[in-house]
Parts: sequence; C-alpha cells; structure tokens
Amino acid sequence: IQVLFNLREFIKDSIKINRIIINDAVVYNRIDINGNKPRLKLADNSMGNRKTSIPVNIYSPDLELNNVKLYLTNDFKKNETYARINRSLFNLDIDQDNIKISGNFEGQLDSLKSGGMTLFSNKKVIGKDIVLKINTEENHIYLENGFLVSNTLTLHPTISFRKQGNGNEVKLRIESQGNFDDHLSLFNLPENISLYQLNKDAEIKISYNQDGLVNPTTRPFNQLIFEIKNADIKSPALPYPVRNLHIIGNYNNGDMHGPETNNLIVDALNFKVEESFVDAQLIISNFIDPIVKGHFISEIDLDHILHEDIINASGKINIDLFFDGKISELQELHLNNKQHAYGKILIDSVDILFKKSKQHIRIP
Repeated sequence: IQVLFNLREFIKDSIKINRIIINDAVVYNRIDINGNKPRLKLADNSMGNRKTSIPVNIYSPDLELNNVKLYLTNDFKKNETYARINRSLFNLDIDQDNIKISGNFEGQLDSLKSGGMTLFSNKKVIGKDIVLKINTEENHIYLENGFLVSNTLTLHPTISFRKQGNGNEVKLRIESQGNFDDHLSLFNLPENISLYQLNKDAEIKISYNQDGLVNPTTRPFNQLIFEIKNADIKSPALPYPVRNLHIIGNYNNGDMHGPETNNLIVDALNFKVEESFVDAQLIISNFIDPIVKGHFISEIDLDHILHEDIINASGKINIDLFFDGKISELQELHLNNKQHAYGKILIDSVDILFKKSKQHIRIP
C-alpha cells in the first residue's frame, strides 16, 4: 500500500490524500462445511461499542487498485467466487459515517460456482460510472450508480447489503437484454447439453432478483425472469429443428428457498416445427421429484414427417390437452389416480404408409 499526500494540504476538518495505491492485495474468506465462518479475535476489547466514525473528512481523487484478488468460498452451500480487479481508478470520500467510492475498473471473474455447478469462468468485466456507498452507522452497503460490461453485453445491477445478525439483508437485481447468443456465451453450460441456436437475430431479456437474509447456511429468495424471442434450436435429441421459439417465464426457489419449493413457470411457450406449431403453458415444481402441470395445444401437419420407416404421411392432428402429475410417474404411465390428463384430439385425413411392416393407416 502506498499513500502519497502533501502536508500543506491538511486543513482543520479535511484531509486530502493525493494518491492511494494498493497492489497485489488478496481478500480471502472461507465458510467451512458446517457453516462456520472465521472470527477475528481482538487482543484488547477496551474500545467496547464506541462509535467508529471518522471525525474528519478524508478525500482522495486517486485510489488505485492493481491486481487485487477476491476469494470467497462456502463449503456448506458449495459456492465459490474467484475474482480480481486488474486495475482501477476511483475517487475516495470519507465523511464521518459515510464512505463513497466512485470511478471505473477493469477486472475478471475467474470462476463462480453455485451449488457445486460452475456458472461462469474466465469472463472479463468492466465497471463504469460506479458509485458505491457505505454507511458505517447503519452497516449498509449499496451501489448507487454504475453498470458492468462483459463481452458485448451491458448489465445494469442494483445491489444493497445491510448487516442483520450473522448475515446480511440482501437486495440484488441485475437486468440485461440483447442478442441471445451473446448472453449464452457468458454461461458455462454442462457438457451433456447439446443445443445449438441457429438464428443470429434471436433475442433475450432477463432480470435476476435476490431478496432476503443471507448468512453462512441460509439462502435468500431468488428469481430469474426471462423472455426469449425468434430462437431456432437444433439438437441431436430433437427429431426436427425448432423454429421461431418464443418463451416467457420465470424460475424461483419458492417459500423455503430450496429445491423442494423450486418453481419453473412458463407463462407462454410457442414454436414451429416445419408446418406444425405448439402453444403451451406449464408449471414445474419440486425439483427433487418434479411435478408438472400444463396446457398443451398443437396442430401437427404430417406432410413434413420423414422417417426411415415411413414411406408417406399426410393429414393433420389437432391436440388440446391438460395434464397434471409427477414427471417420473407420467413417464412410466403409472396412471393410478394421482395423475390427471384430459382434453381432445382431432384427426383430419390421416394417411400413413410404413415401409418395413407395409402397414397402411388411413383415417378419413
């Protein structure tokens, strides 16, 4: 740490520090598997609960952070955050109980894991017009202004931390919208997911919200609101590409803030497969043993169906179906009054000729 100042610039109630330079600092905090966090032991506790505000104003127009690393791990939640500020230039203003840090920085998110899953890695991040305020009297830290840039994306965060017991009352919101592929490139997708987005003009709009108490063992309420438009999806798991995908929905972790109360709510889902279309609404809850409830409407045009065992297919099938039950039981067709499915299926001039069996199905 280097501190540069001019004694002649010291006045009665204000101190100006020309430059503060912090190089190669490391901030490390680890919470163990039992949810215990490190405690600082003070050799002398004679200060008691005296107020910790600074009686004079301290100002520096040049606070530089270079190669400052942040390591945060929570073994109980299986969370990890490794980040760094490569270089930054801030203004520092301390006025008794209030600390204000403003300016710009360039950094990198080396790794971010949640629940043992890597969400982000090796992402460059630039912070612009940052204004961070700290009120030491109220134990409140909040971002008053600023935005983040990663790749070609601009992220607009709202952040607030207020000390509460052994944790913090957190309010976090991050919003972004723009090109779907650019957003997708931020995430580390699992290797077993083979999805390819084909339309360069596909769009996405997201809002991530976090609200509630965070301590070493509890999680706050989390919600991800999203909308995807004009996406074309291809996958080895799909017999045909999905075109013009439009989906509106949100994911949240429910009242208990855990997998047993997780919800995926899809308010609107529609797409085309060749000349067929699908419209649906659905709710998936309880991610331990998922329950699905939904409404599915589709018109299937058989004219475009090509299969190695089908010589020819024509006609249309219209489906309007409601369903409710556990995914595991629906898959295994355990229809034991726990699942519900009802609706209607209309068949119009269906004609299918199979190659191997030579079977010919015709429904006028």
